[in-house]
Amino acid sequence: MYRQLLKGILVCGVTLISNSCFGQMLYSYTLKSWNIKGGVDSIVQNEIHIKNDDSTNTTIDTRAVSLYDKIGHLIENRSYDYETRKRFIVKGNLPVRTAYSYNDKGNLLEKINYDSGGSPGYKYVHALNPLASFIEVKTYYEPNKALVTVAKLSLDKEGNVIETKSYDTRGKLEYHHKYQYDKDNNCTEDVEVSQVTLKEDKSVFTYDKGNLIKQVVYLDFGETKTMVTYTYIYPKFDNKHNWLIRKMYYNGRLSQIYDRTIIYRK
Repeated sequence: MYRQLLKGILVCGVTLISNSCFGQMLYSYTLKSWNIKGGVDSIVQNEIHIKNDDSTNTTIDTRAVSLYDKIGHLIENRSYDYETRKRFIVKGNLPVRTAYSYNDKGNLLEKINYDSGGSPGYKYVHALNPLASFIEVKTYYEPNKALVTVAKLSLDKEGNVIETKSYDTRGKLEYHHKYQYDKDNNCTEDVEVSQVTLKEDKSVFTYDKGNLIKQVVYLDFGETKTMVTYTYIYPKFDNKHNWLIRKMYYNGRLSQIYDRTIIYRK
């Protein structure tokens, strides 16, 4: 099975930084790739936003419920986005959800997003080549079956994604990422090459001894020359040593708290 890129950074389908860095790159959705131990049935995670540096002044931005099969594959993710429901017209009362299907080897075949009215949105179709050296991912917009993008993911011998190129329907390169890994197959570097300026933006990842993400440093080498640091601490674990609370600091300021409940199979 090809590995999930940036393992341990994304949990329950909720990104911690930005989709441009992480969210597009989920290709193996398993408990093992998330560094979660034990037979898990489901996980409920709240993303809590800290207002004005006051840890007592908070709002729940997102609640995600993730369901797993007996093998440990993520089969459905349900997202309850409170802020989105306030700002936009809601088509229905259902959670926004994503459904996943796999082949008999455990490789992801399809991922389909559904809106709160239950209608399908984007569908991602994955195809692993016979030599297991790359994955092709085609993105379709389901309402009109239109092809939106085609991405090619190059893999190393461990099954890690080492390069991603995404093209529009005319074959124009839209984005290009290159990745590096440590001996535990944790992603340590993500370099994005701008197709406009040809400058490189870089994200550097460090991990603790348990392979949990400890720090992400984002370096913008474009006009702004900015550097952003995200630091993570884990003040609470359960008896299987899966984290229950994770705090994220943005440039030294407490910004988000992730609070999750893990339901184990009996």
